Amino acid sequence: MNANHGRAPGAAGRPPLFHQLAPLLAHWSLTSSDPRRPAPQSIDPADPGIAPAGGGPGSAQLSALHWAWRGRLDVAPYASGWHQVAIRLGGNGRLVWREGGAPVDDAGEPVAVIPAGVDTGFTVDGELDLMLLCLSPGRLQAQAEADGWHGPEPSAAPSLSPAFAVSDGPITGAARLIAANREIFALSSLFRDSIERLLAVRILECFSDFSPPPADPPPDPTPEEPRVAAAMTLLAEDLTVAPSIDDLAAAAGLPAGRFLQVFKALAGRTPQAYQAALRISAARRLIVETTLPFGEIARRTGYPSQAALSMACRRQYGASPRAIRSEG
Repeated sequence: MNANHGRAPGAAGRPPLFHQLAPLLAHWSLTSSDPRRPAPQSIDPADPGIAPAGGGPGSAQLSALHWAWRGRLDVAPYASGWHQVAIRLGGNGRLVWREGGAPVDDAGEPVAVIPAGVDTGFTVDGELDLMLLCLSPGRLQAQAEADGWHGPEPSAAPSLSPAFAVSDGPITGAARLIAANREIFALSSLFRDSIERLLAVRILECFSDFSPPPADPPPDPTPEEPRVAAAMTLLAEDLTVAPSIDDLAAAAGLPAGRFLQVFKALAGRTPQAYQAALRISAARRLIVETTLPFGEIARRTGYPSQAALSMACRRQYGASPRAIRSEG
C-alpha cells in the first residue's frame, strides 16, 4: 500500500477523469437501465444525469460510475473535488496508478482511495471491470460529526492519504451490491443512505487521520439496513443457491418477519423476486457478451434447465435466448 498526503480537499468540482473516459464507457452511469446507451460527451457527479434521482447539481453526496474496458488506456493525472474510491470488480488486466510521479501496480488488489484534490492518473492494459465511487467531502465530515469522530485539530475536516492496492471486503461488497442494483441505487434514498454510511465509515476507519469516540459505543449500534444489505450480497454471490428466508434472516441477525419487512423496504421486492431479477440480468449479460452454450448459461445462473432459461427470457424480454444473442 502506498500512502502519501496530497493537497487539501476543495479542488474544482468537475473531475477531468470523467471527461477523459466518457467516450469509453460501457455503462455510462448507474441511473441508466440500458447499458448500450451512448456515452455523453461529459460527465459530472453533481449532474442530475448521473446523480441519484431527485439530486440536482450540487446536492448529490454519492455518485457511482461503472465501466468495462478491453485494451490499453492511459489516463493523465487529474484532480477532483470529490473523494474517489476505485474498485476492481473483475478482469485480469493490469492496472497501474500514478501518484506523485511514482507508479503503483495494483497487483490484483481491488481497491484504491484517492482523496479530493490529489493529482492521480492510471494506466489499464488488458480487460478490466471497474467501479468508481465518488463521495463528497461534506458527506464524510457529516458522518464524522454524527458518530463523534475527532481529528488532531478541533473543527478540522478529515484528512485522507492516498492508498492503492488495498483489500477491503466491505467496500468491494458495496460496489458489487450497487452494480447488481442499478435501478434501486438510482431511486431508493434508503439504499443510497446505507451505502453512503458504509463507505464513509470505512474511509474514516481505514484511510483518515480521525479517531473514533473514546467512550465505548452502545451495544449493537449497527442499523438494520446495512445488515439486510449484507444478505442482499449473499443472494448475489452465488445465483445457483437459493437461501431460505430463515438463513437470510440469520445472516442479517434479525427475526424473519422483521427481515422481510426491511428487505422489501430496501429492495422493493421479496428476496425470491430479488434473486430472480439478478438471475435473468446475469443470464442476459452472458447471452449477449459470451458464446457460452445456453445450457451452460442456465447452469451458471441458477436455472434448472435450458428450457427454464428460455421461458424466463421470453417472460422478461419477450424473446428467446437465441434471438437475444443475435440482436446483440
